Amino acid sequence: MMPFAPSQKPLIGISSCLLGEPVRYDGADKRDDYLTTILAMHFDLRPFCPEVAIGLGVPRPRIQLINIAGSIRVRGVQEPDSDFTHALTDIADQQSSGHAALSGYVLKSNSPSCGLDRVNVQNAQGSAVQFSSGAYAVRLRQNFPLLPMEDECRLHEPCWRENFITRVYAYARWQALRASRPSHRFPLP
Repeated sequence: MMPFAPSQKPLIGISSCLLGEPVRYDGADKRDDYLTTILAMHFDLRPFCPEVAIGLGVPRPRIQLINIAGSIRVRGVQEPDSDFTHALTDIADQQSSGHAALSGYVLKSNSPSCGLDRVNVQNAQGSAVQFSSGAYAVRLRQNFPLLPMEDECRLHEPCWRENFITRVYAYARWQALRASRPSHRFPLP
């Protein structure tokens, strides 16, 4: 028996704002039509917003990545003493049992919590000095280094989209195989 039925849709996590949920700092969303129509035909989508999950309201003051003595922190833009780094990494840890069921994750680009890479990091004077990943994305990657992850911008490029979809299906098959508890022993006739 095949451990992964082709009719099953793999489950992927997705930043809530990309599905049209108004959870961004300004009360808006970043609905992505490709994700909500085409990708949703192939995958079951599980939305999540780590900023809302840690208790930041909607709307809320903006946050950003700051380099403080070589350590990248998530701080408030208007309230620089407000540090959300631990809260964002903790929520990723708390959600890890749910993340274990995922076969992929689509994250919001340029987000200080969800950005996979190339998120601006400011210095104390407010100038962009480097790039990094958002705090939630960093912990998600640490907890699940093999989980296929991508941001919505790169999914608009055909080669990245094909790569992501292929990796998600391969990962889902691997999860199903592991769940079937295969044995190294072959059945004897």
